[in-house]
Amino acid sequence: MGKKLLAIINTPRTIFGWGMYLLNKKKSLILMDIDAWEDYLPKCKSTFFKMSYLLTNYKAFRNIFLFRLTKGQRFFLRILFQPLESLELGGNVGGGLKIYHGYASVIQPASMGEQCSIWQNVTIGRRPKKGKFKDKPTIGNNVNIYTGAIVIGDIYIGNNVEIGAGAIVTKDVPDNSIVIGNPMRIIKRD
Repeated sequence: MGKKLLAIINTPRTIFGWGMYLLNKKKSLILMDIDAWEDYLPKCKSTFFKMSYLLTNYKAFRNIFLFRLTKGQRFFLRILFQPLESLELGGNVGGGLKIYHGYASVIQPASMGEQCSIWQNVTIGRRPKKGKFKDKPTIGNNVNIYTGAIVIGDIYIGNNVEIGAGAIVTKDVPDNSIVIGNPMRIIKRD
């Protein structure tokens, strides 16, 4: 009840976010993001209230929402809704992104599909190699990346993949797989 009341009290503040949503070219991605957070939402049919509730109560959602906005919109809305400073988002990320906690995470894929979930302390990005430039990972749809996992380099992660907590992924992973460990190993391939 407290979170609902907080969202209602913050309605004037979220009206600006709603306006930016309505003017944004990525409306469909934002709507998919809101739907991905359904487990956290009270029963409600209003997209405005859902967005208001998430912006008011979940900083990781704020980061996703700000990521979808234009640079000018982001600057203004950051004043009204402080994002989680230790969560960095970049690259081409599909809709339905859900970030649990998000603390100390860097999410910079070349591209990431739809309906992906990421937990805290995850790194997705370039593989540092002296004198060489390596690209970022390409990640499919319905991928779950658990706490402390590292996914780096010019690799492909297939659809419906689970990357276990603490795994270090530096090689391609086929569809419908579960990956664990350091060095990584595939424990299930479907």
